[in-house]
Amino acid sequence: MSDSSELDPGGTRAVLDEASHAPGAIYAGPEIFRREVDECFKRERLYVGRVEELADPGDFMALRLIGEDGAIAGTESLVALAAELQPVVV
Repeated sequence: MSDSSELDPGGTRAVLDEASHAPGAIYAGPEIFRREVDECFKRERLYVGRVEELADPGDFMALRLIGEDGAIAGTESLVALAAELQPVVV
């Protein structure tokens, strides 16, 4: 991991009255993007849709996530799981 001066080139971790907004590289820098992909997106499961979108065996979704193509298919066990799920009201 990089030292804190590389991660905070604009002084965003300074005390509040001396801090500034995050530099543009945080939002568009390829190095930051690659690190986020490796440290965040590839370590956890990602939400890609709702169970109802694959309601029947044979239903599928083609998708592209973080530059990689993929597909998800409805299966008998997924349909059974969808039938067991109860809606949550918040």
